[in-house]
Amino acid sequence: MTLKHQKVNSSKETDFGENLSFSPANGLAVYPPVDAINRLRSIVYYIVADNCHKKRGVKYKEPTV
Repeated sequence: MTLKHQKVNSSKETDFGENLSFSPANGLAVYPPVDAINRLRSIVYYIVADNCHKKRGVKYKEPTV
């Protein structure tokens, strides 16, 4: 896979990138977190992301296409 450098020129694009969050549990239902550590990560990542969004004053939402 080759990814080209992307230029972010607008504040709307910057805000979108800053407000993204990652969760290991955000995947297909046929591939759930397998062990206890990954199940715990799915809880902790949500709490951390929620805290970051509250500090920024934004509400979490899933990205759309």
